[in-house]
Amino acid sequence: MSGSMSSNSSIGITELTPLQLKQLRAQVAAYRHLARNENVPDYLISSAVKLPPKQTTLLPEPYKYPGEAENGEKLPYDLMKVLSIHQSRFNRQTELQVPPGVDPFKMLTQRENMIQNRIGLRMKSLSNLPADIPEHIRLKAEIELRALRLTNLQIHVRSFSENFELHFSRNNAAKISKTQKAVKLHHQKYEAERKKDEARNEKLRMQKLMQEDEEGYRALLDEKKDQRLVYLLQQTDEYVDSLCSLVRQHQTTEKKKKKDDKKFERSQMDDEARVHVREISTGKIITGDHAPKPEEVEFWLETHPGYELIPRDQLSDDDEDDNETHVVEERVEEKDDQYAGMDDETKAKMIIEKARNEEDEYDQRTKKQMADYYATAHRIKEKIVKQHATMGGGNPNLQLKPYQLKGLEWMISLHNNNLNGILADEMGLGKTIQVSLN
Repeated sequence: MSGSMSSNSSIGITELTPLQLKQLRAQVAAYRHLARNENVPDYLISSAVKLPPKQTTLLPEPYKYPGEAENGEKLPYDLMKVLSIHQSRFNRQTELQVPPGVDPFKMLTQRENMIQNRIGLRMKSLSNLPADIPEHIRLKAEIELRALRLTNLQIHVRSFSENFELHFSRNNAAKISKTQKAVKLHHQKYEAERKKDEARNEKLRMQKLMQEDEEGYRALLDEKKDQRLVYLLQQTDEYVDSLCSLVRQHQTTEKKKKKDDKKFERSQMDDEARVHVREISTGKIITGDHAPKPEEVEFWLETHPGYELIPRDQLSDDDEDDNETHVVEERVEEKDDQYAGMDDETKAKMIIEKARNEEDEYDQRTKKQMADYYATAHRIKEKIVKQHATMGGGNPNLQLKPYQLKGLEWMISLHNNNLNGILADEMGLGKTIQVSLN
């Protein structure tokens, strides 16, 4: 008996204190939560983990930096070393150590693992439901279980779509960058060639000038001017074509408006107007006093067999076709480029020669010629030979100049063709005419 007591005393078994026992129980409970992949409550964490007490003094441990007295006695602190430690702490902005950085990828991985564990536990609990639960609860559980089973498929689909969109965006960005570089390179190449041509032409002009070749020098200058003139003529042709199309649209709208107004006027005629009839066999139209009145139409048709009524719309269209002078619009047919296959120099010479051979814009154009802006817009022309006798009061000194007569003819043409847009010079001409009449 005494031997067993001596062996227990030699082992040194000590009983747990109440605080240690409470900490042990908290650690066991936390382990059970972790084994089931569940979150550990905060109160269990605080009970299971006991942090070391905070340091209440700024002095190091005794005899960590020992010192010696004059008589050789060993002291617990070396005052100079302790002073240097305090000075280094005083120079620091904070006494706390810099915490280590948090790895976001590691945290994201841990979060994903935690979510997957929760999904697995939930699927396990839904699969092991008791058999005596109500039908509606079982149906909800089955729906949730099937939805949770689709999580892996959703993850794969989302990963595939994200990778596809990422590669698609990268490919588009690469294509756009490649196109931009190609366009930039094209402009740089064009600019380099242009500068090279200018330098070569400048060098040739200087050589001609140094050789006192005045004719060659002037020819080079004319060639440089011709290139600018060719570009100006091409742009002018494009603007004229655009103006022609707009004027044609305006004329078509005005013509339709006049036709509608005439139809409306005919529809507003009084009841005493005669009804036009036509003989079916000969096509002869009876109008005027020989035509019947609206209230006598039925009786007249019974007494005159072989006749029929003519609708007013058809009659108005026939009258317009007979009385109006239709202007046949010249259609500009699409034709092949007459300058195709020519080099730039030959093309420029032909364009300039064609521009020089054009007739004056006020001359009559034939139907075979291309309809330009003036031939399209100013279809109705009125020639002004001299000013009216009422202008100037008979004073021969108050006569309009030839260019003013041309301006007056232009203004009258604008009025006759129902066009707007009088220039500043023509506004001044209007003031001159007003003063002459006074």
